[in-house]
Amino acid sequence: MNTETITSIRTFVQDGQLTGISFLTEQRPETVHPRVIKEGVDGLYVYGRASRFKRRRIEIEEFLTLLACGAQGLAVGGTRKSDGRQTSISFSKKANILCGPGFEKLLGQFA
Repeated sequence: MNTETITSIRTFVQDGQLTGISFLTEQRPETVHPRVIKEGVDGLYVYGRASRFKRRRIEIEEFLTLLACGAQGLAVGGTRKSDGRQTSISFSKKANILCGPGFEKLLGQFA
């Protein structure tokens, strides 16, 4: 991965969240971003129905590749700003997902 791509990814990591992508929760509507976990290298905690997503941490680059390829059953953790509670962001609910134009461009590099 080139330095420009890594720099682009870092512009979307702010306050422990991946801000280029938003999820609108259904109960108590609120916009939530994927939570970024800092353990050496920035990553996300993924889980889902597919056996390959059995509750593990992956690097952001791997997450972007899975997202760009439309991996089935992909879900990550997020935190509600209103009460600090954790919530699930399911990428199966495409109507609830919003990507900004800059993030869409970055995502295109991983397809």
